[in-house]
Amino acid sequence: MAANFIKTAKRLTIFVHASSVGRPLLTGMRAGAATGSNQLRRREEEEEEEEEARSAPNPHSQFRVRSNFRSSHDFRGSVLKLVGHGRVENRVGTANAPRLRMKDFQGMPATFGGLALRLFQFLFAASALCIMATTNDFPSVTAFRYLVAAAGLQCLWSFSLAITDIYALLVRRSLQNCRLVTLFAVCDGITSTLTFAAACASAGITVLIDNDLGSCSRNHCTQFETATAMAFASWFVALPSFLFNYWSLATR
Repeated sequence: MAANFIKTAKRLTIFVHASSVGRPLLTGMRAGAATGSNQLRRREEEEEEEEEARSAPNPHSQFRVRSNFRSSHDFRGSVLKLVGHGRVENRVGTANAPRLRMKDFQGMPATFGGLALRLFQFLFAASALCIMATTNDFPSVTAFRYLVAAAGLQCLWSFSLAITDIYALLVRRSLQNCRLVTLFAVCDGITSTLTFAAACASAGITVLIDNDLGSCSRNHCTQFETATAMAFASWFVALPSFLFNYWSLATR
C-alpha cells in the first residue's frame, strides 16, 4: 500500500510540474501565431494599398514632379546667373586686359608685301636721284638739291630695310619688336615727309620755269618733271609702310 501511495504521489507531482511548464509554452505559441497572422494581414493590406496607388494617380507624386521641375528650373536659373556673371567678369577682364598686338599683315616688316613696298620705294627714289643727277644745272636751284638729298636718303633707308626684310623672310623671323617697330615708324615718317616736301618744292620750281618764265628750251624741264614725278611716286609708296608701322605701334 505504501508503495502504491508513493507511485501515485510521484505521478501527481510529475503531472503538476508538466502542467506548470506547459501552460506558458502554449500561451507563447498562441501569441506567436497571433502575431504571425497580424503580420500577414498587414502585408496583405500594404500590398493592396500599393496596387491601389499604382492604379490611381497620386497627387503627392505629381507634387514631387512639379517640385523637381521647379528645382531644375531654379538650378538652370542659377547656372545662367553664374554664366552671366562669368561673362560680365570676362568682359571686365578683357576691358582691363592689355591690348594684344596685331597680326603680321602684308605690308608690315618681314612680309612679302613689306618687301615689295621697300623695293618700289628704292626704285622710284633711285630713279629720281639718277634723273636729277644727269642734269648739269640742278645745283643752281636749292629745291633740286634738296630733292637729290631726300631721294638719296630714301634710297639708303629703303634699301637697308629691303635687305632686312629678305633676311627675316629667309630665317622666318618676325620683326614685331617694340623697339624695331618704333624705329621703323619714326624713320619712315621722317623720310616720307622729306621726300614729299622735296617733291613739292621741285614741282613748284618746275612750274615756275615752264609756265611763268617760259625758259624750258634753255633748261632740262623734262628731266626735272620726271624726277619730280618719281619723287612723288616714292613718297606714295613709302606712306603705307609708315601707316602700317604706326598702326602696329599704336595697337600695343
